[in-house]
Amino acid sequence: MQEIVINSHEAVIVESKEHFYDSKRFTPLIRKRRMTLKEFANTLTPEVGDSVILPVNTRYSKDCRKSKILVLEDQPRVRTITVNMEMEATVERMKKTGKYDTYGIEKFIFKNKPPYRFSLSFPYVVYIIKMQRSTTGDFQENGVWVYYRLSPISGMSDYLIKANLLNISDSDSICLGDSNFRRENNATITAIDLCQNIIDKFWLNIFNKDYTGHYEKYSEVQGMTDFLTWAYHTEQDPMFIYRVPWLKHNLTLGEQISKIESAELRRSGDNYESDYMYRLTNSFYRNNQIPTPNVSDRDRSDLKSNFFRNATSEFMLDDGIISVGDEVMYNKELVYIADYLCENGTSYATHIEFEKEAGERFIVKINASLKRLLNYHIKLPDINEIEINGQNLKVGDLLKLTYQGYDSFKEVKRIRRAIDGKMEALLNNDYYLIENTPFEVLDLSNVEFDGVKLEKGETYRLFKESDDSSPISSYIYDTKYMGFYTRARHINLHFLTTSGSDIYIKLDDLHSRDRRYSLLTEIKKEEYPVLRIETNLITNHKTKKVYVIAGKGFMGSDSYAYQNYDMGYSIKNLLTDNGTKLYIPSFNIDIDFKVGDTVVVADWKNPGIMTTIFQISSFEFDFRDPENHRSSKVLWVNLTDINKKITHRIPFINISNGHINIGLMRHIIASYGGITSGDKIKANVAGIPNFPKKDTNTVIGFISDAGTKHPLMFCSNLCTQWAAPDILAKFEVIKRKTVKWIKSKNADPVKKLKIQCGDMFTEQYAGRHKLFPDLAFVGFPNGSTGLRSFPVSRDYGIRYNDNIRRIVNFETKEPIRWGFPIPRYSNSQLAGMYMKKIYPNMLGGYNELRRSRVKILEDWDNV
Repeated sequence: MQEIVINSHEAVIVESKEHFYDSKRFTPLIRKRRMTLKEFANTLTPEVGDSVILPVNTRYSKDCRKSKILVLEDQPRVRTITVNMEMEATVERMKKTGKYDTYGIEKFIFKNKPPYRFSLSFPYVVYIIKMQRSTTGDFQENGVWVYYRLSPISGMSDYLIKANLLNISDSDSICLGDSNFRRENNATITAIDLCQNIIDKFWLNIFNKDYTGHYEKYSEVQGMTDFLTWAYHTEQDPMFIYRVPWLKHNLTLGEQISKIESAELRRSGDNYESDYMYRLTNSFYRNNQIPTPNVSDRDRSDLKSNFFRNATSEFMLDDGIISVGDEVMYNKELVYIADYLCENGTSYATHIEFEKEAGERFIVKINASLKRLLNYHIKLPDINEIEINGQNLKVGDLLKLTYQGYDSFKEVKRIRRAIDGKMEALLNNDYYLIENTPFEVLDLSNVEFDGVKLEKGETYRLFKESDDSSPISSYIYDTKYMGFYTRARHINLHFLTTSGSDIYIKLDDLHSRDRRYSLLTEIKKEEYPVLRIETNLITNHKTKKVYVIAGKGFMGSDSYAYQNYDMGYSIKNLLTDNGTKLYIPSFNIDIDFKVGDTVVVADWKNPGIMTTIFQISSFEFDFRDPENHRSSKVLWVNLTDINKKITHRIPFINISNGHINIGLMRHIIASYGGITSGDKIKANVAGIPNFPKKDTNTVIGFISDAGTKHPLMFCSNLCTQWAAPDILAKFEVIKRKTVKWIKSKNADPVKKLKIQCGDMFTEQYAGRHKLFPDLAFVGFPNGSTGLRSFPVSRDYGIRYNDNIRRIVNFETKEPIRWGFPIPRYSNSQLAGMYMKKIYPNMLGGYNELRRSRVKILEDWDNV
């Protein structure tokens, strides 16, 4: 939060903290810049109303932040424009309507070749131009909008007409390419120069088919259906434009200007109110001209007439840095450094503005003589330790500053008494009013990182998450902890790798989920023979190691630790315990099945089988693919129902390429939360999607391998609910074999489920499933609020690229659902959720990895 503090002789801009219990109360922390009251008053007029000589046809001008919005108006006239587009279709249409001869099209075609030139009658043309002034003082275009009118502009409530030209976007803006230019002899580009250049380029450019929307909108408007018709009527009567039924813009002139202005303010994250604050605070930072004060003749000889402030806030000398607010001896008088200035046309500090204790200011040129003087006479800080708010503070201390729950860490570099007597501490690069700054002196001999107390000189293993969207990282380092180090304005933990490289981890990042480095404290196991990434197997053998870090991903011990899939090696290691157990670890959910486990199977081609509870009877390798009759090495899972009457066989792993049908078979348990398989449930509250109060459903069981806090309660309607206590409380439980249970009839299965985040789909291939189909995961892409399916690739998992092709097209074909659905949510529930980045585990749960890019609604954190 910034504030401007004004007293009887100066204005100061300060950064302040807002009190959480009183949004209108602030406490100043850092004084950024000081100006005399006269200087501050002088800056307001040019800042709020920057005077500019405007083009002769300007009808309106307004300042908006760093931009200026101008409205210009050209009178009606016949203009000749050049158009590069095919005319064949237009000519053929005129032949059919009998206008070919009437309009003399044969003569036009004979005389002209593309690009065509047309003489056309135009009404009043309105240009809305947004421009900015560059650091060199030149004006530069930042947006142009074009409209028509049938009369001159008379007020902000005037209508606007859609222009019927090419090269105008749907938002009515035009693209001129590089509309900025240089004048001869590098003279400054004025607003008049820029506007004339924009208008000339618009009309002299060749109109093409980059944007055709506005032109095509007039295809049914009498007299304006095409350029040939327009040219014919112009030749017959240029005033015909006043009889054309033009298409009006949906905004008035004032509303369109407000829309442009609002977009400019939103672009900077501001609103109309804060724009006024910006104009005031910018007075301290913009290049304000400062008149030369009265100083001695010796100093005057080096001065020019005008200066600009905001050159810098620090200056490097041989013996250190002097900053704004420091005390120095100049001409045997103690003075303060008020500001650093630069001459017109320079971007570096050329002069120092000093302030005497009485408040008088003077300017001196920075040269070798002044530097020697300052090196000799600088008043080094003689305050090494103070007591402030009951705490001792000394130079070299490391502080933790806490503000609204956010911690930052800074080093005390200097302590000084400011010109007004207040104590200031230089924390990194800013002087803080230390009496207003809540701080805690850190004991860095007792630093914890990922729950481990760091000991200087001890060795630690770090891993760094990769930049791509894969859960694989190939960056693992064995390091020695060297202590703390101040670097790039931050306090860092310093680690030295065995190869001699430095790793710095900011203290600010230690508790951030976005930090790059973590301490490798727990390894589930090294060198698993076979690992899983979503729907794919990887092998871990030969010379490279891959670590599985629970909840974080796969970490390779060296570059490119990812192994190509090895079929023969995997066959030997997939099954253990004499072929009765299938175990494949992953960083999120392990595949762990054994003979005798109870499971359910998701088969949307045959949904009747989904409510049958099976037991695994055996695992079997088969080298036949019954669907395409080709040689294919498949690990099949043989199932029987608990009564040994129904048998089922599912393809689970394609040994040929390591593809897994994960989610097809799921662990299920018989009871949870007081509910047992076979009990019936009936909602006792309204609004639960797919579970209306009138319906009764049998509980099939509880799917227990989603990796969430509570399992999924799977019911006879083929839908699920999280078995969290607060959710189960919304249902009446009807125990088995009671009178009510016998009389209650199950509702029919839900035939079509609403598509939402977390769903898995596959497409149909020639009317059937592939044995190991390609899958897609439903989420939100970056920068979007619309559902999108993301392919699950064969190598690194979910392909997060926003521009990836859509595998499951929700609009044009019926996708095939894959796996068991997670619970549906109502529109009102969805409206109350926000999105988070996740890495799905393919079974209904997820992990939050730093590099996750698919977004999903945060809905089951507590289940």
